[in-house]
Amino acid sequence: MEKREIERNPKVPALSQKLISLLTELCFRPDDPVKPADLIFVFGSSSSLKTLGIFTKQLLDQNVSTKVFLSGDGSLYKGIGRFLSRPESFYILKEINPKAYPGIEFYTEDKSNNTLENVTEALKILDLPRFKSILYIAKSHASQRCYLTLRKFVPKTELLQTTFDRIYPGTNTKLSRDTWHTFNYGRSRVWGEFLRIKTYGERGDICLSKDTVDIIREIEEGLWMLQKPVDELTFETTPETILSDQYK
Repeated sequence: MEKREIERNPKVPALSQKLISLLTELCFRPDDPVKPADLIFVFGSSSSLKTLGIFTKQLLDQNVSTKVFLSGDGSLYKGIGRFLSRPESFYILKEINPKAYPGIEFYTEDKSNNTLENVTEALKILDLPRFKSILYIAKSHASQRCYLTLRKFVPKTELLQTTFDRIYPGTNTKLSRDTWHTFNYGRSRVWGEFLRIKTYGERGDICLSKDTVDIIREIEEGLWMLQKPVDELTFETTPETILSDQYK
């Protein structure tokens, strides 16, 4: 078992309404209108296998594409508490029932355990940059990170997005752009997305645009102001030192 670099549900600092708005803008990328694409790309998720299969079938029934790539191994990380006897991509494909779609080409990989690997393992099988358009399926709160990961490797491809809102075990609320801040689990998951986008962007794992960098900076500055009274601000205390001390 492997421990995650950033916890799925990290401790969340106090959030102002402004910070909630910024986090929503950063993490929840708006969906695009559904239209034909050269490839449907499905990001793996051990907790949403049936949903991913259903969404893929809906797109195929709309004749969106003749090619589908399913990613995901899903080996257990510490803290998830769920074993899969077969790769995520296996279960998604099983849910789709490829025999019902004889004209569709299905591709799978069974080695990836995170979003970055979903893409890098796919690149070993398909030349993704040659596709003029890719429609990807992802959880709504992870949509920006999925987009930024794909964008790093397919800078010229048109990327289209379809997402779904997940209801996690132990919660009764869909985790969406409108609800995430209303319950503890949602706040924790979205805060984790912020930490991932910031960390992976700094490392170069994903493609950060200037707009994304500006939002991250605004969030850091907002946290800084919330945690430090104005009369205590000094040149030695910066948003970067607060984040590095408490949340990295």
